[in-house]
Amino acid sequence: MRTTLLSHTRTTGGRKKTHHRGVEWLRLAVAAATVTGCTTGPPATDGLRIDFGAPGPGVVLAGAPVIQACNLLSPTDLHTAGIHPPVAVERAVLDGHIGPPLRLARALPAGLNTCRFTAGPGEPPLAAIEVAQPTYVEQAAIDAHRRGLDPGPIHAGVDTATRRTTDPTAGEWVLLHQDVLVDLQIHGADPAIREALLAVVARRLVDQVRAPAGPPPLTHTAVGPCELLGNDEFRTAHAEDSAPTATEHFGVARALEGGCRRHGTRPDLSPREQPTLDVRTLTHPHVDAAHQHLEHHRPATPIPDVGDEALLVDLPDRPHVLLLRRGPIVVELHATPPPTDTGRLTTIAATIADRLDAYT
Repeated sequence: MRTTLLSHTRTTGGRKKTHHRGVEWLRLAVAAATVTGCTTGPPATDGLRIDFGAPGPGVVLAGAPVIQACNLLSPTDLHTAGIHPPVAVERAVLDGHIGPPLRLARALPAGLNTCRFTAGPGEPPLAAIEVAQPTYVEQAAIDAHRRGLDPGPIHAGVDTATRRTTDPTAGEWVLLHQDVLVDLQIHGADPAIREALLAVVARRLVDQVRAPAGPPPLTHTAVGPCELLGNDEFRTAHAEDSAPTATEHFGVARALEGGCRRHGTRPDLSPREQPTLDVRTLTHPHVDAAHQHLEHHRPATPIPDVGDEALLVDLPDRPHVLLLRRGPIVVELHATPPPTDTGRLTTIAATIADRLDAYT
């Protein structure tokens, strides 16, 4: 599944060039980060807010539509309710490409279909949602997640239960509509705001069950990281299919930063032992800054004919990382375990570089 960014297209020399608003917005975001630290106070302009665009067609998994967590609450909903807009979004999406069947999760949280809004990478969530359905979570786990909770009010026809918390600024609920369970947590807000957001999520849940949509794209970002990695790239790295789920994050700091991870589904391996394929994207305000990002890692092994420049480097936390630059965009590509044949990463990187042409 591909996401769509705000863009316009023109033709130069017979070749289409698509220009996205993400790079222009980045310059504003970096200035705002210098002033506000990205964590306090309202943004200098509404254009700085990370938000979601219109979702695409729904995803079907094991014969049933997936209710995507990020379709139930958006950054704009938080802003409208009075919570300062987040500068980071972390989510796990079920994008449903053809691959091996997904093993049912035996407990919640399962981390397969989630949406978290934070004031920055590593910060506690302002709001967090997890969706569970019998097609990817065992029914016994769904039933157990509601046990012992205090019955709550009915919102938009949705059964709601409340989880007790000692934090006076937090609210935690479990919603159930038909066979879809939603775990919702709101932090750092007064009761009226929490109740308003609970009502929003309940209404959206009813709407999504009636007409399921796909994962919403992120607006105001230069690159959707999971657009760069699909099952074909995972097969190139590991000679097997990936799971029909991916984890993705977006944030604003010195650059627009994003990341995507796909993992395997080998039945003989635990989730932590599964092979993975990761990309990290950094969209810099200009080409020189992106070039300096690679210069910082020299001397390193150059990879010819990939993007504008590419290197194979060992980072402190990750060995065997392929760095590539296309215009102002830098991509870090890493596989675990690393392929014994470097040519596999080079093949994937060349594909990614071609896809980045749409953003530069």
